[in-house]
Amino acid sequence: MKMRTMAFALALTLAQGPVWADVVVTRSITPKAGGCTVELSWEVSGKVESDLIIQETFSEGWSADLDTVTPADSLDAKWASASEPVARFAIKPSLLSSKASISFDVKASAGVSAGTVAGDWRMYLDGALKKGAVSGDAGLADQGSKTHSKPVMGPSGTKTVEMAVTIASMSILGDSGLKLTYKNLPKAGTLVVEGCETLGAGWVKIAERTVSGGDYEIELTSQEVGSRHFMRTKLLTEE
Repeated sequence: MKMRTMAFALALTLAQGPVWADVVVTRSITPKAGGCTVELSWEVSGKVESDLIIQETFSEGWSADLDTVTPADSLDAKWASASEPVARFAIKPSLLSSKASISFDVKASAGVSAGTVAGDWRMYLDGALKKGAVSGDAGLADQGSKTHSKPVMGPSGTKTVEMAVTIASMSILGDSGLKLTYKNLPKAGTLVVEGCETLGAGWVKIAERTVSGGDYEIELTSQEVGSRHFMRTKLLTEE
């Protein structure tokens, strides 16, 4: 009888579904002329008891175009600061029962070609406030200024071409170093990382690495990073 009782209890527990709660929010970025398209995706497990609130904070010179949010009826509210590069989205609870996403455009101001974005989320789930960070792509780049030729000829008559590339993600290493991740570098060449302390200040080359294309990671020391808070990268190739 005891075995039958235990088996029945186990079957009832499985029939009731999972008893754990979790939220995962990820970001992907696609460069385009004038800025980027940002997609925010989510997966929610548990009893939804509120909107999912997502806040995105961009580098200076970048701003979210809230009129481009797709699907347009996916939000209970949307908000952008007039004085800071911050945008917030309130996702309707009805959209949280299955994996879904929204997308919107981010515009770059004149003279700005690269930047970063960081975000966090919060919501009530199974009677508790859950919160965390948005994971995934973090680099912003204006596709409209992506490639140009330098008037420099190599010893064999080749031409050096510069191509701006997006920093897919950035993470802090011990002793204030950084790890930069790149996805789908188009070809082999020299990856040059530039940094500046504040936007509007001069960009300075802080690191240079030889790469073979494809996915790539580089690590910057604290001496290379220094007090620079903003990073951008270009790929030098020969044609």
